[in-house]
Amino acid sequence: MNNQPILEINNLKVIFGDKVILENINLKLHKKEIMAIVGPNGGGKTTLLKTILGIYKPVAGEIRIFGKKYKRLPKGFVGYLPQKDLINYNFPILVKDVVCMGRKILKPFPSILNEEDKDSCYEALKKVGMEKFIKESFSSLSGGQKQRVLIARLLAMQPKILMFDEPSTGLDVVGQEDFYELINELRMENDIAILMVTHDIGVISNYVDTVACLNKSIHFHGSPKDGKLPDVLEKVFGKNIQLIVHDHQCLTCKGHIHE
Repeated sequence: MNNQPILEINNLKVIFGDKVILENINLKLHKKEIMAIVGPNGGGKTTLLKTILGIYKPVAGEIRIFGKKYKRLPKGFVGYLPQKDLINYNFPILVKDVVCMGRKILKPFPSILNEEDKDSCYEALKKVGMEKFIKESFSSLSGGQKQRVLIARLLAMQPKILMFDEPSTGLDVVGQEDFYELINELRMENDIAILMVTHDIGVISNYVDTVACLNKSIHFHGSPKDGKLPDVLEKVFGKNIQLIVHDHQCLTCKGHIHE
């Protein structure tokens, strides 16, 4: 893993009105790393993603890309998939057009895609195993297939970082496992980093490299195998949490937290 992080956040602080949402946030994300951000509802997880994207402006701190400070990320540098309920899955559009939207983001408006752009879109679909659906209606796909097409849309931008907000919501057990295996393949084959917000604490020991436990500030940032993590999770989520560690033999209960 390269020592220089792709993304570095230093002393970040975000305030809405007179309420402190995030403070003293320090994180580093490296190439090919999968980081999970976990924490309770209202802990600032989605706010952190949107601050990285430049949607929210911090009152203090900085965000660095490959060591350089940026107020706004370079176009296409981050591919972001928001929470499921913020996406219109029934919009009447073909799969190929969904993916091409990612390519158009890189171009001035209005613009026409050339053959190189179209090839990039097709290659993005191939990377997620959805190329045979290129002429299908997006709304006709299953939940897991739609998610793969939306990931292809991000890949068409050729990003350095993929960010996901609650990506396993609405997926069945098999769909969740497919998703985590897919992002693991993508980060290795494309030299990208992955940052995801999740409530699915049960998956972190198997699928992620680092965990950031967030509740207004960072209470833990390190390996999911660190023996301190269960105590931190108990502190942040409450004493009634039970962390279930899953393996390949536990497919029917994967990813659940019992409180």
